[in-house]
Amino acid sequence: MIRLARRPQRRDNGFGLVEMMISMSIFALVMSLVVALLITAQKQTAATSIRLDDIDQARMAIDSLSRTVRTAVEPAQLQLGCTSCNGPASTSTALTSAQPASLQLFANGGSAAGPSLVTFTASYDSSRGEAILTKTVQPPDPNSAPNFTYTACTPGPGCLITTLPLVRGLAWPLPRPLFTYYDNAGLQLSPPENASLPPRQLISVDSIAINLTVKTPNPYNTGPTSITSRVGLPNSGSGLLATPPPAP
Repeated sequence: MIRLARRPQRRDNGFGLVEMMISMSIFALVMSLVVALLITAQKQTAATSIRLDDIDQARMAIDSLSRTVRTAVEPAQLQLGCTSCNGPASTSTALTSAQPASLQLFANGGSAAGPSLVTFTASYDSSRGEAILTKTVQPPDPNSAPNFTYTACTPGPGCLITTLPLVRGLAWPLPRPLFTYYDNAGLQLSPPENASLPPRQLISVDSIAINLTVKTPNPYNTGPTSITSRVGLPNSGSGLLATPPPAP
């Protein structure tokens, strides 16, 4: 009689508790690494988007500033017989005020009414918690030619003054002057503290360096974005001056 050998019985009891704990620990570690990588990638993408927005905003502001500055003109250059083209600063220059954080000038927009008085101002908006650069355009009073006059008014119906934001999220306080002024010899003209260049230096301004540093408030702590452009004043008349005018 032939006896068949018995095959050993396999034990199919599954994973033990220790094996399950090790597997779950490895799975949890891998998932935590994946989630951390995804969060980091999302933060980097958001930070890059904010930085690109800051760059675009600064470039558009530089373009607007440059176009306006290049049209700076003395009112008397546009209107013969103008006996009181003095503007609010009592000067006959294209620039009426030149400070590190603000600039005011007569801009020739091609209007038959005369040049507009344009003011660029950087200030801190406490209600929004950010610094802002604004552009205010004030056309001359109707029918005031040949003696252009400019009357301030409260923006609203009947008031032609317009104010538009150019940049939001300026680095504040300003890390460097927003406007730096140079004469036709390339020498820097420095305004007195909290004041404008005096009239004898306003007429000497031949070019302006515009320095914009933008840092939009955000939770990702992105660094500031800085753009600099130097713009000449071809119509201001300063190019005709070999040396600054003598002091009165």
